Amino acid sequence: MTAMRDIILTVSREAGVSVMDIRSARRDAASTRARMICCWLARRHTPLSLPAIGRHLGGRDHSTVRHAIRRIGEIMTHDESAARLARRCEARLLARETEPEETPQ
Repeated sequence: MTAMRDIILTVSREAGVSVMDIRSARRDAASTRARMICCWLARRHTPLSLPAIGRHLGGRDHSTVRHAIRRIGEIMTHDESAARLARRCEARLLARETEPEETPQ
């Protein structure tokens, strides 16, 4: 199961946006897009509720999370770069889930 911190870290690295900016109130395009992708991935890959996802992303309301999920879905249908970024983040998360855990020796 994917943890929210893994989602935020992965999106931060792939989007080139700091974790602090993802969790902040910044409204620039890069931070907003990264935050929306975090919401989308969290909904797809965690059992977290919308309010719980919002708490991980700077205390956002559940309706904000729901709007972000809907909006990034719309954006991805006509913005290939946004779709590639979201899919690349998703692929990295899925690859992490399938990596064998290191066992201490």
